Amino acid sequence: MKRNGMLVLLLIMAFSLCACSGKKEDLPLVEGTSIYYINADQTTIEREDYIISEKDPLKAASAMVAEMSKKTTEVDYNPAIPESVDVLSCDLKDGEVILNLSEEYYKVDSVMQGLCRAAIVDSLVQINGVDRVRFQVNGAAMTDREGKEIPALDSSAFVQNIGSTLNTYQTATLHLFFANEKGDGLHLETKDVKYSSNVSLEKLVMEQLQKGPSEVGNYRTLNPDTTILGVTIRDGICYVNLDESFLKSEYDIKPEITIYSIVNSLIDGTTISSVQISVNGETNVKYMDVVDLSQPLTEKTEYITED
Repeated sequence: MKRNGMLVLLLIMAFSLCACSGKKEDLPLVEGTSIYYINADQTTIEREDYIISEKDPLKAASAMVAEMSKKTTEVDYNPAIPESVDVLSCDLKDGEVILNLSEEYYKVDSVMQGLCRAAIVDSLVQINGVDRVRFQVNGAAMTDREGKEIPALDSSAFVQNIGSTLNTYQTATLHLFFANEKGDGLHLETKDVKYSSNVSLEKLVMEQLQKGPSEVGNYRTLNPDTTILGVTIRDGICYVNLDESFLKSEYDIKPEITIYSIVNSLIDGTTISSVQISVNGETNVKYMDVVDLSQPLTEKTEYITED
């Protein structure tokens, strides 16, 4: 009896030791992670859900790199690794992914290069056991336009020199309003987007509204054929100039919902106080013969619903 009791005690101790000594790399990788792409205008990076199925960090990194090299079927996205660029190798050492790309990388536009690095790094550092990414081209350290070596990068910042201009990439939390199912109310959708500092936050909001919602139960408010001709700020007013396609509603929603999806999204997430919408530069417009656009509009919360 004493021998059996000792055996049980040893098994309990062994189980406890294994549970307490497991390393981070040995634990199942977290679902709900993302893979990053570059938007069609090549101004921001955006994320899509991606499940990391490999427990081994190198295998997980290699699988994610392969995914980022695929040509995406989404018209709004470009892959993080351009189609013209080959991945020559992907290694892992001391928490650092060493990604070796072909020389075609240097033929990519310099702004696009920075977005590519940002998308790759933000994707890979989600893997347990990966802290940063070091880039190579044909086995040599990757350099910027001035010939300076680019160090290993983590997700804290992405900075590159473009001529004499310093171009940074930052993250914003946008408060976007889309239509509800009935088309008579607005639903709030919060979205984190990493974007280039040479793009205004207000233009970013309009681009995200144009793209449409990500959450189930939210619906587009803008005609997808609408072209954003300009977004400027003056004296606290955001001037949004759209082409005539904006006047052709593609959806069964109230005109006020379309207009205040724009107005509320811009005011809620920025420092502006009102929005002036124009069509081909003209403000003497009544949207769908209902909403007068001749004067700047302020936020209206009464359209926001939680149904």
